[in-house]
Amino acid sequence: MSADPELGAVTRSLRRADHDPTATIRHRPAELTPGQALEPEAFDARTLPPLSLGPAPDLSPDVTLPRRMNSESPDLAVTAVLGEGGTGTVLLAYQSSMGREVAVKVPRDHEPWCAQTLLAEGRLAGRIEHPNVIPVYALGRAEDGAPVLVMKRGRGVPWETLLRDEVHPIWDAFAHGHARERLEAHLEILLSLVKAVSAAHRAGILHRDVKPANVLVGGPDDVYLIDWGLALDLRGPPEAANLVGTPAFMAPEMLGSGPVDERTDIYELGATLHYLLSGRHRNGGPTCEAIFDALKAPTPVSLPEAPPALAAIVVRATAFEPAARFASAQEFGDAIRAWLDQRAAERIATVAAERLDELARAVGEAGTSPSQQTRAALDRQAAACRATFESALALAPELPLAQEAAERYLALWVGHLIARGEFEAARAELDEGRAAMPVLEARLTQLQHDAHARLIHLTSLEQDHDLRPAAAARRGFFIGASVLMAVLTVFAFAVLPRIASTEDKRRLVMLAVAVSLNLLFWTVLWRWRKRLLVNAASRNIMLWVAVLLGYFLVHRVLGWVLPGEVPTHRRIADEILVTGVFSAFAAVAMTRRFWPAPLIATAGYVAALSLPDYARQCLTLVMLGTLITAARAWGRTTSDDRDVKPH
Repeated sequence: MSADPELGAVTRSLRRADHDPTATIRHRPAELTPGQALEPEAFDARTLPPLSLGPAPDLSPDVTLPRRMNSESPDLAVTAVLGEGGTGTVLLAYQSSMGREVAVKVPRDHEPWCAQTLLAEGRLAGRIEHPNVIPVYALGRAEDGAPVLVMKRGRGVPWETLLRDEVHPIWDAFAHGHARERLEAHLEILLSLVKAVSAAHRAGILHRDVKPANVLVGGPDDVYLIDWGLALDLRGPPEAANLVGTPAFMAPEMLGSGPVDERTDIYELGATLHYLLSGRHRNGGPTCEAIFDALKAPTPVSLPEAPPALAAIVVRATAFEPAARFASAQEFGDAIRAWLDQRAAERIATVAAERLDELARAVGEAGTSPSQQTRAALDRQAAACRATFESALALAPELPLAQEAAERYLALWVGHLIARGEFEAARAELDEGRAAMPVLEARLTQLQHDAHARLIHLTSLEQDHDLRPAAAARRGFFIGASVLMAVLTVFAFAVLPRIASTEDKRRLVMLAVAVSLNLLFWTVLWRWRKRLLVNAASRNIMLWVAVLLGYFLVHRVLGWVLPGEVPTHRRIADEILVTGVFSAFAAVAMTRRFWPAPLIATAGYVAALSLPDYARQCLTLVMLGTLITAARAWGRTTSDDRDVKPH
């Protein structure tokens, strides 16, 4: 696109003029020449509501107001002059109807183009509703027909002042008090500026004069993009060729080389970032002529002392071709926010590394078997450590320092949990962790597999030695045996003396009884094997009975084969003694509820030796007591009977 002839003439005039490159150029349109009479129709002032504007009664006589304001008892009583720009003067006034101080902007003089510019500024700025744009309260006309713009009074100083003064009192309101963090504070201000520009672009408005001098800063949450006098309505009719902007910050296309759009403001945002990083202007040159010549072709960015990532943002934002710049102000702000997050993540990751060192020392001192109190303290310390590096990763997932902290944490803490035997907690840490730890994964998987195998083995042992299964069958078995013993007792004392008059015959009968009892036991066991031999505990009980009956059989066979070698009462006492030994073994190895049986056997053994004539009666009572005890001990099904011990 070729440059507009009229715009070229304006540019040539600026080359000759001694114009400050950091000052705003506000070229008068050709159709409004100096001295032309002010006609309200030129800017549609008749549609504006009248506003009563006048000096306050106590206004100092030294204050010179820019216009003739003769309203009596005005609603907007001017109390001071806040500042003066290229086209307007900003006044401080007290608004009586609302009981507040406001800023009032009026045209600087009677030139029609100043009034037109102020009218456009009020209408465009009023279209933007955003916390970083000073709200427009009203747009009206004074008694002389000039437009009056009423705005919120912004408090603070230009950002340009803060860039030059590192000890300004306003810095006390910022959390970034140290010099090394001052850059971050400036970037936060720039991000507020980006939000204002984004809001303007959403409303179809270009600012066209973004620079630190047009940013009012009162604190971290009190940042405003001001001076919308050069704003362009993208939704309105095309503007005639007009050279506006600040040469030190303006984009190349603003000289007429191409259309302006949102990327023009992005260039100025990049130029602002260049200035706050280096203190030098992106469009360098001592005069406007030098700057305009430089803007005709791409110029390199030189920021050797700036962080490389921020320098790259400047390079992209201030590219010569608009298509090479960021697509939106939001994208430009996202790039800066990403750098700030990276910076914050680095600091947090450093804290995480320090906390990891403290955790490592605490784990080493605690060992693998810490007390409950120490364990709780370690858990809290580990949780704090994890929260720290996770905060860093949330801000910068690819940050190497944070990733290293995550890996160190998992290696340290998961290893400690494994040493403590807390496999589920260790697995949870690995599953939720942000780092892959294949060695720990394999180790924990193997340990969990071994623990599961041990659990299955212990469960099997517990089931095998549980007295509750087959308790009813055993109870029936021993009750039946007790009844049989009672019958044998009657037989021994009522029938046996009549059918066996001699001692040899009695021994033969007793041998026959032993044989019969063994046959009966094995017959019943075979028939009830599925009910009595359900687990190891039941099998051990039946084995105990089988061995005891087998002993009686062998002992009585020997008594028959070797008669007269040992007195009868002595043989009976031996049987009682063996019964007591077997009962004691059962009480120790199988269930403590069997302890009455060995005590009964001990008493019977002493009685058999002391009263030889009643030895058989003692044996009968011992056997009957043992069977009743067995029925009570091994025939119960309550949970407190699960005290059998594995063999």
